[in-house]
Amino acid sequence: MKQAPRAKVPNDDGERHRLGKKLRQAREYLGLLQEEVAGHLGIPRSALSNIESGQRRVDAIELKKLADLYRQPVRHFTGEDEEAAGFAPDVAQGMLAILWPASPAVF
Repeated sequence: MKQAPRAKVPNDDGERHRLGKKLRQAREYLGLLQEEVAGHLGIPRSALSNIESGQRRVDAIELKKLADLYRQPVRHFTGEDEEAAGFAPDVAQGMLAILWPASPAVF
């Protein structure tokens, strides 16, 4: 009995690289270090580096935490909302409040 040919599974390497690039750009735009973001997520810095380089998949909970930290909707990073390419002017201020809630603003 012949087996039916397997359906091709799309290669998600390109998607992981695109997502990682967007996450890295958001972090750099806000002036955050990988160590700071990794600490917020509770993962090693090397894991964040692998996410940003597309070598590691980001799980849904991590993506939601990153989107909240970067003050962007998840769809901005997944490509579902290409119009969400820009950052709101108050993003950096809001991000600082998340990371250092007791610190006064220095802007």
